[in-house]
Amino acid sequence: TGIWTSSSPFINFANPLNASTSVTLDTTGAAYGTYQLIWTVNNTVNCSDDDTLNVTFIQQPIVSAGPDASICGAIANLSATINTGTGTWSSNYPFISFANSNNPTTIATLDSINGNYGTYTLVWSVNNGICNDLDSVNYTFIQKTFANAGNNSSVCGIVDSLSAIPSSGIGTWTSTNGGVLFSDPNDPNA
Repeated sequence: TGIWTSSSPFINFANPLNASTSVTLDTTGAAYGTYQLIWTVNNTVNCSDDDTLNVTFIQQPIVSAGPDASICGAIANLSATINTGTGTWSSNYPFISFANSNNPTTIATLDSINGNYGTYTLVWSVNNGICNDLDSVNYTFIQKTFANAGNNSSVCGIVDSLSAIPSSGIGTWTSTNGGVLFSDPNDPNA
């Protein structure tokens, strides 16, 4: 008959008398690392032999790429988390670049000259030895609006023709002075 043993009290065998049992490291009291496990075999006449093997327990990364977000403009502040290992941001879109692809809280930039505003999937993948994890997040880049009311003017009388320069989005005329009326407050040429 055989039995599994270990010098560490943090090694637990599901069934130490089974040659093909599973082994678990109790991480509440021990660190990840390499532990020696010993398989000892005894026969009926008190002859025994043992063999030692090393098992390295590596912490499984648990990652989050952060919540999906919509941002105004072409720059996103990323907010991934990592518990262990080395992380890398990536994207299948050539119009997305990262200030530091290994920083969980780096900045992602949309090349808005060559790319289109819209929703892009960014992937945060983490490697810790032979253990890996990844998560993705969707960022919706929305083109910034720029308000340009046009040139200042002086008029003779009480009517002026406005000529704002439209941008993306819906513009609205307002006045800091009371008593100003607009023919259509959302028309750039009201």
